[in-house]
Amino acid sequence: MTTSNPATLVVVVPDEVPAAVLASATTLSRYLGISGTFVPQFWTKASPWQRHHLVDPRRCGKQKVAAGGQLRYLDLAGMRHAVAMSASIRHHQWLEVTKGTKHATPWHVWLGKHTADPAKNPLKRVKAEYQAQPRVLAMAAHNAGFGPVFATADLEAFQAGSHAYATYCALRAVCGEALITADGTRLAADGPEMAKHIAYLGEAHAHLESLDRRQRIVAITT
Repeated sequence: MTTSNPATLVVVVPDEVPAAVLASATTLSRYLGISGTFVPQFWTKASPWQRHHLVDPRRCGKQKVAAGGQLRYLDLAGMRHAVAMSASIRHHQWLEVTKGTKHATPWHVWLGKHTADPAKNPLKRVKAEYQAQPRVLAMAAHNAGFGPVFATADLEAFQAGSHAYATYCALRAVCGEALITADGTRLAADGPEMAKHIAYLGEAHAHLESLDRRQRIVAITT
């Protein structure tokens, strides 16, 4: 099912935006009209004397992170690799937890049934039918006892296989739920299906890879 977690928006900062604008999310909002809060999610490889090129730099355990900065000072490749490795381990654990259960229908399909015919498919009933699926029950039971390890919102990605799930997680960590290019174009999935999210992530990742390494990006939650 969908969650109330805030969405992460990656903004490619136009060259003409002064560095002072990135001092806070408030000034960024006034300048670009994009409201949100900086989220320090990008790994960095900047040395101490290069910190002024980063946005909201800080340390998370042993890892240096920032909400953004010039691409040449961000370690997006290392970040993707680490997230993919972690996701692969999580997928292996998921296979053990859901062993013996059948393929489950993701929440967006059930919600679509309700939206198409609320009288025939009331929301309370479709929620119950979705949650009653053995695979969803197995995930929910594990989460109840050991913490929210397996997001049911990622059911479709889990069922796509280990490599697909790892790639999906790695790209999502870098690209967020939407990306705004330097010319103001907004890239985002145009539906809840995993195929549409993958299409967005592929387009967003390709765009980030095409940018000059001096280009600035910043991540905000909306």
